Amino acid sequence: MDRGDVERLVHTYVNEERSNRGLEPLAFSTDLREIARYHSEDMATRNYFSHTSPEGENFADRYDRFDHTCRASAGDGRYLTGGENIAQTWYDVRVTTADGTVRYTTEDELARAIVTQWMNSQGHRENILTPEWRNEGIGIVVTDEGKVYATQNFC
Repeated sequence: MDRGDVERLVHTYVNEERSNRGLEPLAFSTDLREIARYHSEDMATRNYFSHTSPEGENFADRYDRFDHTCRASAGDGRYLTGGENIAQTWYDVRVTTADGTVRYTTEDELARAIVTQWMNSQGHRENILTPEWRNEGIGIVVTDEGKVYATQNFC
């Protein structure tokens, strides 16, 4: 499995969701991808699933770590300073969901599943559909056991 392909496909499907609702597409940011990959790798390596690391590091701290400044204009002199979505699923492993058993065996199936998971979660969906965002980065990590960690960062 090629994580770069999954990241590009997630980006494509996120932009489809935005386009379907009349929103501008997001540009793909390699800087945000680096931050997203860092967080996905950290979660996979240390076996946790959270926006906040065991030491309390959050997405804003990770933006600082990578010297990334986000100032997305929200109007009236207000700015958004970034956002993050995370997801966890499995690749080439049977998974029981509310809709039955699934098994993602291609990059496309995995990417669609990640975006569907985010769109079915109110907070994650709101992040994806925030009109002020202009850029996103996607970071995918798959463990040897097939556990998938996905992070999406916005600016």
